[in-house]
Amino acid sequence: MKAGFEWQIINDERYLVYRENFCQITYVHGLSAYVIEATNNRREAENGVLEDGELYPDDMPEQELLRILAEDIRELYHTPF
Repeated sequence: MKAGFEWQIINDERYLVYRENFCQITYVHGLSAYVIEATNNRREAENGVLEDGELYPDDMPEQELLRILAEDIRELYHTPF
């Protein structure tokens, strides 16, 4: 997977994991936006305790959204691309 993340299933939830960073990209219907939810603690991931990050509106072009998400993930988690 790009940026060094791997997919892991924790309590039937799918997470992107890099080192001790556990992330989910979730769509929030009421806001018409995506949000990165994350924790740097496996126990919190197991308990579903994630902090919400930046909102990414779904009205921008898909390639722009993916570019911005990738940049933010790289910056937040210091992952190589």
